[in-house]
Amino acid sequence: MIEASRGRPQRIAVVAVHGVGDQQPFESARAIGDLLQNIDADPSPLANRPEPCATPPSPVHPQYDPFVERTIRINVRPLVIKDEPRGSVGGARDAHDTFHQFVDEQRRERRRPYEDDAWYAFMRGQLRCYHGEGPEETYETVRLEGRRTARGAPEQIVHVYEAYWADLSRLKAGVFSIFTELYQVLFHLSSLGTHVVDAEALHHQGRSWTAFHNLQRYASVWLTVPVAIVNLFILGAFACAATLLRLRLLTPAIQIEIVVCTMAAAGAAVSGRLLWRARNRRVWLWSAPAGAALAIAVVAWRAVHGRCGGRWPFADAACAQLVSESRGAAALILGAAAAIGLWLLVGAYDQRRPGAKRAAVRLGLAILAADAATIVWTRAANPASDRALFVVFRSLEVLYLAALVAWTGFFLLSLAALVAGIAAVRRIGAADRDRARRSFWTARLALAIPSFSFAVITMGFWGAVNYVLGPATSGLPYTPIVAWVPTATVDALLLRLQEYGGANAWPVMMAAAGVAAVPALWGLVPIVWAEVVPPDFWTAREGRYSERLGDWLTVTFRGLRISGELIYFTMIPVVPMIVGTLLVLQVAGATGWFAWGAYVLTNFQVLGRLSAAVFAWLFAVRGRVKQAALGFRSGIDILLDLDNWLREHPLNRNPKARISGRYVSLLRYVCGWRDPFDPPRGYDAIVIVAHSQGTVITADIFRFLLWESRGDLPAYDPSLAPLDDIPVTLFTMGCPLRDLYALRFPRLYAWARHEDPAPMASWRARDLGAGRQSTEPNPAELGVVRWINAYRSGDYIGRYLWRTAPCGYLWARDSGGAPFDAPAQSVSTDGRQRTEFCIGAGAHTHYWDRTAPAIALELDRLIATSTST
Repeated sequence: MIEASRGRPQRIAVVAVHGVGDQQPFESARAIGDLLQNIDADPSPLANRPEPCATPPSPVHPQYDPFVERTIRINVRPLVIKDEPRGSVGGARDAHDTFHQFVDEQRRERRRPYEDDAWYAFMRGQLRCYHGEGPEETYETVRLEGRRTARGAPEQIVHVYEAYWADLSRLKAGVFSIFTELYQVLFHLSSLGTHVVDAEALHHQGRSWTAFHNLQRYASVWLTVPVAIVNLFILGAFACAATLLRLRLLTPAIQIEIVVCTMAAAGAAVSGRLLWRARNRRVWLWSAPAGAALAIAVVAWRAVHGRCGGRWPFADAACAQLVSESRGAAALILGAAAAIGLWLLVGAYDQRRPGAKRAAVRLGLAILAADAATIVWTRAANPASDRALFVVFRSLEVLYLAALVAWTGFFLLSLAALVAGIAAVRRIGAADRDRARRSFWTARLALAIPSFSFAVITMGFWGAVNYVLGPATSGLPYTPIVAWVPTATVDALLLRLQEYGGANAWPVMMAAAGVAAVPALWGLVPIVWAEVVPPDFWTAREGRYSERLGDWLTVTFRGLRISGELIYFTMIPVVPMIVGTLLVLQVAGATGWFAWGAYVLTNFQVLGRLSAAVFAWLFAVRGRVKQAALGFRSGIDILLDLDNWLREHPLNRNPKARISGRYVSLLRYVCGWRDPFDPPRGYDAIVIVAHSQGTVITADIFRFLLWESRGDLPAYDPSLAPLDDIPVTLFTMGCPLRDLYALRFPRLYAWARHEDPAPMASWRARDLGAGRQSTEPNPAELGVVRWINAYRSGDYIGRYLWRTAPCGYLWARDSGGAPFDAPAQSVSTDGRQRTEFCIGAGAHTHYWDRTAPAIALELDRLIATSTST
């Protein structure tokens, strides 16, 4: 116990760590300050709802003086990573770029890992290449400075800080953030399945697990590299086609002039680049490229305007030849521009998906060769008068065939991973089978969601292209490569490509998504209502309401398993079966059966379109209109934040490394702070208040600091050495460590979930103490002296941590907080380090407002007793 001497009050640092959502900078610190300032020294009893006008207002004595806000700026430096990692993982970890490679190495050497090896190796790999931020990215935060002046208690100086991380995890709300989120869901979410299977395979030998963890990775890579890149090429081909069609509508003279000016500008740019590299100092030579380009434009306009001023067709054969050649040149220019644009996009993508650039080059060369071969092979059959458009649409047809091959490869690999996963799980003993099954389920879900989303968006893109280009290509003659594509015009080609690309399966997919959403809509309606219209404190404390909400959500979670299975089996076996069957019918010439099958599938269109509109709305809502998503948007937010927290690439700048660097830099500042009126003294205690994803960030960082430092903080990072002497209290709420991370990533977060089946039928004091089979998660593993967890019964992200599922008072409301060694009714504790309580009914986002005064009272109690050890 640290005693405060007369005239020297204790100094307490409170660090607020926000959760998912669209939090703004400083918002969390201010919310905590508002909570504390609203506490009165003589609060009315919380057990009874006050009657309106029952008593007149009386004088109040706030517990805290008004806070003063100061802005502070902190240079961000990374976590220290030791040269040699701890434990059995050995020094080989730093020789590999990915966790998958690490697992391969460990399995080849047949090393027996510790339980935490997977978590430690994975997090160390994420942090080891990050070296901090530049001066322009200095972290700006606030410090609220106030005093706790409760009657009969020593005065305390209280400073509130904020560990803000939302800007490092996701872009700010806006139009372009929609595409950022789509990128994550489409092209990165599948890697989470790879991580969870790799972590499980680290603990199992045998060919079945080797095959499973390799096939899972191959399926993920196939979706995010060949499938994604081929569709990116298709986007470039469509851009070229649309531009050529638009150019076709202009007068011949303007068409030729645009092409000449573009070529002249490109030549000037190349010449300027050469002059730049040669360090030219002559003014006349410096101005020559621009002057030459301008002169070429003027001369070209003068030469072609008189002859080609009319519209198509031309009477002048020479003019027609010029236009034909200019359109060929335009096609080359557009192809080069598309190639450059795609190269830049693939280069940026390669930072997050290493190997994408190399794969893009190989795919591009193969497709280019196939494209050239088919053009040469079928040029005699070209009925088009516009050769440039023929080449572009021939390229588009080749790309479609390549996309068909890419999707086929993904589906085959996914089915192979399914079979291998079933075989691998069956070979696991009863003790580990539950974790293996949960890993297997996460792996399937991680393939189903992104592939489903990508297929839906791709088909929607095809439909939009047909809608835009269809009228412009009507009547343009075309002969397809393969005879089973019945088309004689370009617009018919686009329609057939859309049909054979899965458009007929699109209504089925969206209908399945709508049906899969029914359990969520049905089960989460009461929860969403509590999110949108949160119950006040006294309503939330009603025992029957809290219990009904908690039990209903538990059953809903079980029902959501059906939703996930439906999405998976719709995407993996059903969709390829539909597309493949229709293709076989078309190739076999069974056009009647093909038409009948397509007609049957159209019966799903109404439900499909309705569900598509709902899913599009969930991605589109932003900012203040987010309430229009009726609380369902938070599910997407936590999915995106989880994905970012577990992302490996880019190795030198992934979100976890940047967030951890900022968080630890703030801790260094707090540890090094000194009272300006008493310089030898710093803070006497630290209280961390974390919500939702902020609890995962805090727990992972503190646990990693303890592991990486081997318990010797002064030798590891001297600026953090005061943490050995300053007691740290962790207060979490809505914590997803057990119900999300440890459930869906059983090996990476095994430390966060206990498997104690002992029933807790009726409440007893210190029910988390003696007699429990396990204590996970253990506060001592984080280096904190106390860990308090609060939750609401309807919190769909995180609820209890230490209680067991068969608990008779699981949803019983708390009594406003209680000491560790003297718990009140329904408050669980071990009497020393762990405390857990439910604050009643409610959902996930309302912990730091007027609906949860129990949180404010508990935080105030922790501040008052934070120096007790």
